[in-house]
Amino acid sequence: MRIETIDFVNAAGEPVHSIVTGDICESTSASSESSRTPICAALNVSLFTLRWQKPLHLDNNMTGDPLDGECVKCSCIIPRLGVVPGRYYLNAMLTGNTGMADHVTMAASIDVIDGDFFMTGRPTPANGATFFVDHRLGIDRDGRFTDACPKSHSPKFAEWNDRWVRRSADRAGW
Repeated sequence: MRIETIDFVNAAGEPVHSIVTGDICESTSASSESSRTPICAALNVSLFTLRWQKPLHLDNNMTGDPLDGECVKCSCIIPRLGVVPGRYYLNAMLTGNTGMADHVTMAASIDVIDGDFFMTGRPTPANGATFFVDHRLGIDRDGRFTDACPKSHSPKFAEWNDRWVRRSADRAGW
């Protein structure tokens, strides 16, 4: 079982070389046709910066997503990519029922472009951070949380949230 190709793809499944911070990101990897027999137990994907900082590590064992059956094509979906703008390299590792089957360093690269991660209508400044985490800040008024950023509940945010809930429900078989 070997990793033959790794691509970042858009919603239409077409390979892309750049993505906007905050957009849905999907990475696909395919094993060679001749290596269909071994069962794939785990897919590990890590993103590294040019300085070899590791802002993301993704692993199906962390999320509880089983990879049952023959491992011919795997997808890793990030609902809102939260890394700051820059070039990133992807390392990928497949583990089979007999241990590590393949480990490819710098298997692919992706350019992350300035985007509106928090959906405020303007690009999100990195301010020295390496990644963004969705959060809300508010004011405590008599024990009630008041959102200090009502723009964060924009129609775009609602659309993204609905899309994410539907996609998660489809994946879970609900």
